[in-house]
Amino acid sequence: MEGSGGQVGGDQGGIWREGIVRTHGCRPQGKASKTYVAWREMRARCRNPQHQSYRNYGGRGITVCPEWEDFSVFLTDMGEAPLGMSIDRRNNNAGYCKANCRWATPTQQNQNSRWTRLITYKGATLCLSVWARRLGLDVSSLVYRLDNWPLARALGSPVTCGGPGAIGGRHG
Repeated sequence: MEGSGGQVGGDQGGIWREGIVRTHGCRPQGKASKTYVAWREMRARCRNPQHQSYRNYGGRGITVCPEWEDFSVFLTDMGEAPLGMSIDRRNNNAGYCKANCRWATPTQQNQNSRWTRLITYKGATLCLSVWARRLGLDVSSLVYRLDNWPLARALGSPVTCGGPGAIGGRHG
């Protein structure tokens, strides 16, 4: 492992970077890395019925690919977790694997939730909050428009102060 030149490799679950041995995702001082914690928690959500989030993951059939049972393979596939990001599945109904996962910001995570309201208009499919931002509306005004107006009017009408669906208006 000496002279690794910054390469990442694995040996029975341990990893090394720049000549520093890290066993099972631990930093030299023994504290688990953010990436290792993400890997450990991902597996627990999918496998442990006692985990607080199991019902939203393993309880819905979300699994971890067999290759990712080895932390070093997960690390090679995903790289270190960037600051301010966490693991995200592009397709929330599919499991954790290289093709379906990315490191994402909290905003990206929120926009990629199975609870997110997606709206397609003029060939663009965006979540509610992104449509609101593009239109210059607050989210509650856009929700009012969508619940009470035809889609073309809700997304195609200009914002007018105090008018229906306007910022600062009565939602309406």
